[in-house]
Amino acid sequence: MLITLAKREQIKPPILVTGASGSGKTVSSLIMAKGIIDSKYPDLTDEQAWQKIAVIDIEHERSKYYADTTVANVKIGEFYHGAFEPPYTVSDLKNGINELKNKGVEVIILDSLSHLWSGQGGIQDSVDSIQSKYPKAGFTAWGKVKPQIDELLRILTANSFLLFVRHVLKLVMTWKRTLTVKQSR
Repeated sequence: MLITLAKREQIKPPILVTGASGSGKTVSSLIMAKGIIDSKYPDLTDEQAWQKIAVIDIEHERSKYYADTTVANVKIGEFYHGAFEPPYTVSDLKNGINELKNKGVEVIILDSLSHLWSGQGGIQDSVDSIQSKYPKAGFTAWGKVKPQIDELLRILTANSFLLFVRHVLKLVMTWKRTLTVKQSR
């Protein structure tokens, strides 16, 4: 272990934004993203700053509603938009992120993380698929998808994201259902 004095660096932490439907997670994330870009690049025009922001949208392209609007005295410009359709696989997410990075995007908003976990083609879907083919697989099915989980976590922590989970309760309920079913067998 190398021990040094800590000095402030330009680190882009992943941020999780949660809230009920309609609570303003998307627009708040867009405003935070603009603040991050403005503080890093104070000399950019607003147009240039918004081109460093993207939304990977799983919510039926709802984030486009905010493009070219003003909210809370913040002019939201034209940002990159990626329509993420099922199946929601980790490899497709990774490809989309790489494409956005190639366009110069530095802050990516993922709307929403819950689909990657419990949506069609997501982690839970992969586990269910294994368990339906091999009913005695039980928790070993989770071991088969562990590489996908590890890759998802690596992607989420290695990139600059504003994450928000629309249905936190749904994720918890999915885990609880899985654990309850497995324990009762």
